[in-house]
Amino acid sequence: MSAAMPLPTSPLRYVGDLSRNDAACLAELAGRHRRIIEFGVGASTQIFAQTGGVGATIVSLDRAAVWIERTRVIVDLLAPESAVRFVHFERLSVLDAFQDSAFDLIFDDGDDDLRLEFALAAWRLLAPGGLLVLHDTRRPRDIGNALTVAARFYREIGRIDVNPDDTNLTITHKTEARPMAAQPERSPERRHKTPPR
Repeated sequence: MSAAMPLPTSPLRYVGDLSRNDAACLAELAGRHRRIIEFGVGASTQIFAQTGGVGATIVSLDRAAVWIERTRVIVDLLAPESAVRFVHFERLSVLDAFQDSAFDLIFDDGDDDLRLEFALAAWRLLAPGGLLVLHDTRRPRDIGNALTVAARFYREIGRIDVNPDDTNLTITHKTEARPMAAQPERSPERRHKTPPR
């Protein structure tokens, strides 16, 4: 991970459906992580573009070309120096183009019907020490997505922060895969003992 980048001295500006707490959290994360990929362009893209810093790699994926164009116009006004790479896609096989990349931060806020599938498919692109951030995790479906990711990749998860600092974000911290903990040996008499009724 990179050293923290200073946040802009002016207030963050963005158009879209993000709370101030969510925006502040994403800005702080973008300042610390240099390689970012997101599913679902919009306010998050604008935040990343303003706070990602010089040399940041920001890849923004969306299935709706109209949202990409709208967001591109806003990003060009708010952060003309940023280098956001917008990618329109039809299928998640688009992630194969990034198979040789390692991202520090993955943000998942795209179409509801594809959020879980994206998170599961993109996990392989996340470097150890990186973060998978899911949005809207105060909704049952989205917190369920976070739990499904945890169940699938539990050996590679160091920590999960659910809606920290009054956000609507769940942050999963990836680590190197760890072996399962060894279970203590039971004594022979305990193995065969019938529990009382």
